[in-house]
Amino acid sequence: MDIAAKKSNKKTSSVQLGVLVSELEANLDLARGAPQFGEDKSKCDFKWNEVANKINALGPQIRTVVEWKKIWADLKSRTKRKLADNARNLNGTGGGPFCHTPLTETERTIDRILSMSKAAAPAGQVFGVSFS
Repeated sequence: MDIAAKKSNKKTSSVQLGVLVSELEANLDLARGAPQFGEDKSKCDFKWNEVANKINALGPQIRTVVEWKKIWADLKSRTKRKLADNARNLNGTGGGPFCHTPLTETERTIDRILSMSKAAAPAGQVFGVSFS
């Protein structure tokens, strides 16, 4: 069996993605992948089950908790990559036109939840020079 046959052809609707992002915005510990102090893995798994059940109730594409976690990880990864590419293009020294890829509303929400822009371009001193 080849790799293409293993890949799922499920298409996540924009409504399902919106609910996933809004649910994880309400549960920052799940979104960041770090449980709150004193929580155990079973409580996190229970919360992910609740989120998955809410999303699965919306549409024909029913997924497991593992699949929804993978979709969230992929969304985070793509957003982080886009922010890094934009930062690299902004800090480039020339040699071509400036290339900036705007973030979608979902990506802006993910950035706000996880504070990725601050990590990609931190404020403060670099080599003794202050930036604001």
